[in-house]
Amino acid sequence: MPRRSSESKTVEASVIIFHGNTAFYGSNHLGNREFLGIMSFQRDLERGSGEILRLELSEFKGRKLFNIRIWYQDKESGEYRPTAKGVTIRPDQFAAFKQAILEAEPEINQAVQEG
Repeated sequence: MPRRSSESKTVEASVIIFHGNTAFYGSNHLGNREFLGIMSFQRDLERGSGEILRLELSEFKGRKLFNIRIWYQDKESGEYRPTAKGVTIRPDQFAAFKQAILEAEPEINQAVQEG
């Protein structure tokens, strides 16, 4: 995960740690955790091969965000961890995103039927 600045400090992180419905970036070199936010919605869709597609509504710095991201299952710990593959959608973009999916639905259904 790339560097992320928060006010005057920079945190180097490689994983996101979840405790209940609270998310933290992985510990930095001082062992401190950087608070990400509270998740209010989460749905996991199985992809196979130890991967899931996670849809979640979270809050970061007081802003709600809708995330769609591929997560993989860590072979050592068995926990799911996020990949860089995904998208974050602001709430003001969600209606247009949903409309685009609804417009694509007939073609998607046809592709599913064709196999």
